[in-house]
Amino acid sequence: MRTALRKMGNSAGMIIPRSILTQLDVEVGAKLEITVVDRAIVAKPITTHPREGWEEDARKLAEAGEDALTEDDLAWINTGNAFDAEWEW
Repeated sequence: MRTALRKMGNSAGMIIPRSILTQLDVEVGAKLEITVVDRAIVAKPITTHPREGWEEDARKLAEAGEDALTEDDLAWINTGNAFDAEWEW
C-alpha cells in the first residue's frame, strides 16, 4: 500500500487507510508512539490504564489540602438509600 506525505504547517502528514487503523485497533484521534527502525516508520498505539495518574493527582490534592469531604459530600453519604433494607449485606 502506498501513500504520500502532505504538508501540514511546518510538518508533514500522511493518510493512514482505514484498513491499517483497523489492524492497529485505533480510531482517529488516538495517540501513537512513533519511532524509526531501519529507515521505516513504526507507529504503535499508546495504551493507558483507566486509572493512570490518579495516585499522583490524589497526592497533589492532599498536599494542597483539597482532599477533605465537603458538607455536600457528607450529606450525600449519610442520606442512605431507600432500598438498603432490601439488600442482604
